[in-house]
Amino acid sequence: MANGIERKCKIIGNWLIIVGNQRTSLKFCPVLLHRQTKNNKTVNRNRIIQTATALFAAYGIKGVDMKRIAKEAFVSEQALEAEFSGIEQLLEACVQHEIETLETDVTDAISQSQSSLELLIDDISTVFAERSRFCATFYKDLNAYPAAWNRVVLFKDNFRNRCIGYFRDCEKDGFFSPDFNMESTTAICVETLGNIQRKFQPNVIRVFLQSISTEKGENEINRINSERIFL
Repeated sequence: MANGIERKCKIIGNWLIIVGNQRTSLKFCPVLLHRQTKNNKTVNRNRIIQTATALFAAYGIKGVDMKRIAKEAFVSEQALEAEFSGIEQLLEACVQHEIETLETDVTDAISQSQSSLELLIDDISTVFAERSRFCATFYKDLNAYPAAWNRVVLFKDNFRNRCIGYFRDCEKDGFFSPDFNMESTTAICVETLGNIQRKFQPNVIRVFLQSISTEKGENEINRINSERIFL
């Protein structure tokens, strides 16, 4: 309040509405227009990435072009090309977004884990389920795009290191037999299990882990299985 005059401000669209004791005035604000345009641009970019990711997952990289992505994302081809110069740049953004989302999903999944074995199960099941969303041709095509491929390789290396840590903890905690081969077991886990069709993954993971489990480990797997429909 100034000089006995009370003013209230409200924003509607790009207009600043100033309500006083005696009159109401409107002011057009380019800053608000800029903010709205910027927000719309962010929304469009996110929608493009999500749409392109879904198309890549279903049809592979070579099975999709920029024209189709623009159509499915409800943006013009010019708007798409303004954000991404081509498939390679868009693919890299999609892969990075997918990795960040997956890392968040893994963090959420393992936050309630009660043992080292449950940590292992939650992590690999989350990663494998997401990997199986993408068709085989996607991974075959990915090799031709170094920037995106390198991001996937880095993620896989980090995943492998996490698995090694889990296996060591499981052995230390008495869940796994001490004579299992850490290197070959990790390789099977990272390279093979994730390529199995999603509907078969839970049973395959269970059988694989039981093959190296002690009696204590089998009891823990049964506990996890009894508490949730997971394995």
